[in-house]
Amino acid sequence: MRKTLRRAFGVAMLATALMVPAPAAMAKGGVLNVVKADLASVIKGTDGWVAVTFTADGGDIENIRMTADPKTKGVTITYPTNTGDHSSLMQNDSLMAGEIDYAAFKLETGTDVNGNSVNFTINVTMTVDGKAETAKFEVKAPLAAYTGGQVEQVTDSVGSIAVGEARWVDVAFVGVAPVTLDLAAVVTGDVTIIHPGERASTSLHHDAQLDANETDVVRFYVDATDAVPGTYVLQVNTTYDGGSLAGTVTLDVTP
Repeated sequence: MRKTLRRAFGVAMLATALMVPAPAAMAKGGVLNVVKADLASVIKGTDGWVAVTFTADGGDIENIRMTADPKTKGVTITYPTNTGDHSSLMQNDSLMAGEIDYAAFKLETGTDVNGNSVNFTINVTMTVDGKAETAKFEVKAPLAAYTGGQVEQVTDSVGSIAVGEARWVDVAFVGVAPVTLDLAAVVTGDVTIIHPGERASTSLHHDAQLDANETDVVRFYVDATDAVPGTYVLQVNTTYDGGSLAGTVTLDVTP
């Protein structure tokens, strides 16, 4: 079973929030407005919480309940665990005139999300001056590509092997980016190295995709039939979709 953990990444940025006219809040009651959406940039392939800030102008508003519909393909939106199928405000579900509070939404983006932003609609139901009212707000959050390292080599030694023996050994890698594709490694050194199927390189054991925090291995065959006892440093040159990594592992050949 693949174990995929996602790490959340982001730099604080200001996103715009545009209010769409709706039949919310007239007469004696208050009008619900978005103050601003102080959102972290959403990194493609990760998830994270964003906060949208609201205020009540001209009167009090009660029983505020919000859901969100993603407008960007490949995005899923969920809510705080204490509210379950919807979001509300941090303090409670009401706003007094002039009060400011925020609602939280969790955005999960797939690696296939396109564009420069994540767009979603916030649908609000509330009670204004004793009457049920609704409102809609269109919110836009910046979408950024992951720019850090893709993978890390975990293994620094493949252990020992006796002169005259041959066996398979593993070198482990862990995913750092949301997704790394098509990882392949070429292993060389002063001892006989054979890649699986006598190919020019070795690839991940489980499949071609390495997710964030997932660990997988590349395997290769070490033949110490003609080796001299000692410690060998093997070069592990790894390539993947979008980059490369140069590493080494040690191998001890014993008499």
